[in-house]
Amino acid sequence: MQMKEHKQLLSCGGIKMNIKQLELIIFDLDGTLVDSEQVYRRGWVEVLKGYGHEVDESVFEVMRGQSTKHNNQIIKNYLGSDQLVQEARDLREAYYYDALEKDTVALKTERVR
Repeated sequence: MQMKEHKQLLSCGGIKMNIKQLELIIFDLDGTLVDSEQVYRRGWVEVLKGYGHEVDESVFEVMRGQSTKHNNQIIKNYLGSDQLVQEARDLREAYYYDALEKDTVALKTERVR
């Protein structure tokens, strides 16, 4: 298995730092700290638009919180093949990481209990 090479810089709040200088990284896997859902949704809208599909917001509500397999089938209904689904998923991920790099992912403002 070949691993992708990632950038050695981390950007947070406009401050860029070398990953090797960090002592601790907190992973926000479910959108607790940042509003990742909105960025993923915008990413899907943009990616599917690039394939010529205008997708209603209700589609993304059906996808939220579901498995990759479930969501891939929904996207496949638009794109027609597993290969195009994977290509679209890769583009959506690139959209997300670009948003992170540009600091356009909003922090959640409500208190975590």
